[in-house]
Amino acid sequence: MKKILLIFIVLLYGCNKSYFDKGSADFYNMTEKDVVLLRDYISYNYFPRHDTVLDYNIEHWCRFNKIGKNEKFTFLRWDDMDPLSKSDTISIFILDKQVFDTTSWKKICTDYLVLCRYDLSGNDIKQLNSTIPYPPSPAMKDMKMYPTYEEVIKQEKGL
Repeated sequence: MKKILLIFIVLLYGCNKSYFDKGSADFYNMTEKDVVLLRDYISYNYFPRHDTVLDYNIEHWCRFNKIGKNEKFTFLRWDDMDPLSKSDTISIFILDKQVFDTTSWKKICTDYLVLCRYDLSGNDIKQLNSTIPYPPSPAMKDMKMYPTYEEVIKQEKGL
């Protein structure tokens, strides 16, 4: 029994500490409209395309979360899954709730009716103090997103 306990302690000590860290990340809808959030962490395993991950079948694999205006939502928990490493990417799709409720998923995919897609690394999330805003904050200016930061800001201002 002591040998098993010793092996377990050595294994724990040898593992990266961040693997066991607890934590979470929040999405903050800072607009005056309701949005739908699709967090696409799992689908990279099933649909390894990095240009666009929206797929007709993805609605069966992923969960959509409706987030009200000026509302925060915890969308990622480290106690539910491994924390993102520095090289991992999580795609966050933000859709207009009204479009989501009134349009078929096939049309949303075909016409890419997405307000914005963030492709964030673990470092990006850490840099944002685990709070991901929509519309993007100036701190996100150089982070990967589609449309670009400048285009999203223009779109939200109605320009």
